[in-house]
Amino acid sequence: MKKKLYISLGVVAFLLVSIFSSSGIGSRSFVRNNPKLAGTSPVLKPIIPSPNFDGRIELRWDKIYGVYGYSIYQTDPSGVTIRLERNWRGNSYSVSGLTDGVWQFQLRNVYMANFGEFGNIESIQVGNVPTPTPTPTPINTTINTTMILLISGMSIIGVIVIIWLRGRK
Repeated sequence: MKKKLYISLGVVAFLLVSIFSSSGIGSRSFVRNNPKLAGTSPVLKPIIPSPNFDGRIELRWDKIYGVYGYSIYQTDPSGVTIRLERNWRGNSYSVSGLTDGVWQFQLRNVYMANFGEFGNIESIQVGNVPTPTPTPTPINTTINTTMILLISGMSIIGVIVIIWLRGRK
């Protein structure tokens, strides 16, 4: 009886060790593959508008393990802050309709029952970009070398004739 119980406990211990080591729970591979764990503040990546800025930007951040979602906050140029989303589950968010001024954005972790840590604040300066003046298209003119030689030849002949006429006096 003791022998069977001993084997059963050994099998259970082996299974537990196998499960925890292969799934990564409590192992180094889990931490290595998921460096951001719950309790870590969310970090917005720098906001880079497109070259043809149309008032629309894309907010991006790395997901944090154990966080249910993210609240996304926006502060307009007059200083008014609103929450765009209460519980956004992705790791990117599009914002459009931005007008001239400095806009600020911030994330906050959302857990199952409550809000968590605030992240960094990222700002973007929106302004009127002057429309560049168009460069005029150059006119392609070909130089007629024959005409230039003809005109310069006639000029030389004219000078010779004038000198000859003066010499006859």
